[in-house]
Amino acid sequence: YPKLKENKALNSIGYKEMQQYLRGEISSLENCIEKIAIATHQLAKHQRTWFQKIVDKKVFNPLTDESQILKEIERFISNS
Repeated sequence: YPKLKENKALNSIGYKEMQQYLRGEISSLENCIEKIAIATHQLAKHQRTWFQKIVDKKVFNPLTDESQILKEIERFISNS
């Protein structure tokens, strides 16, 4: 197996745990799935914390704010 530290893509959630399972470092597939779920939850929590720190942010509902989202994208692209 490739070394995880050498390839960041192989360090992503799910890949890392599956490699550990295949190497016998995780005892069962159920434990592997649980570790993936925990890692996913931890990442989501970290992302929520990070996004809360952004002061000048805009929040859109992708189901109802499509025109506002497109206008914001156009504005961002034209200012880049």
